[in-house]
Amino acid sequence: MSAGSGAGLRGNTVFGSTASASSAKIGHGALQLGPPGRWWDDKKFAQTLGLRTDQQKKMDAVFNANKGMILQRYETLQQEQARMEALTKDSHLKEAEIFAQVDRVAQARSGLEKSMAHLSLLLRQEMDPAQIAKLEEQR
Repeated sequence: MSAGSGAGLRGNTVFGSTASASSAKIGHGALQLGPPGRWWDDKKFAQTLGLRTDQQKKMDAVFNANKGMILQRYETLQQEQARMEALTKDSHLKEAEIFAQVDRVAQARSGLEKSMAHLSLLLRQEMDPAQIAKLEEQR
């Protein structure tokens, strides 16, 4: 799923309120193992997968336990991207500084993508194999 530049979490996101099962990515090149948004709270989608109320509650707990880290990593990525933008607007571009900042942006993006993948894996652990198969069909 693409949300502007970088690995933005606006729009199609695990923090969103609607679920669209057509997207398979978070940010640029990020792995997503489930649909965007809090899809387990979408009544119709949860019904399609056959999710039970106890599973949804466990998924909410998993989400809440990981939300802070994901937000922190998202904010870090935004800060590093802003620093990169500032460096590239300087009238005297400094190659070494720019390349070092590229590395920091990539590291921040990677950290966010890993956190999102971890959340997706934890959510899937609350599902049974038949539900996961139905989830895969919705991609």
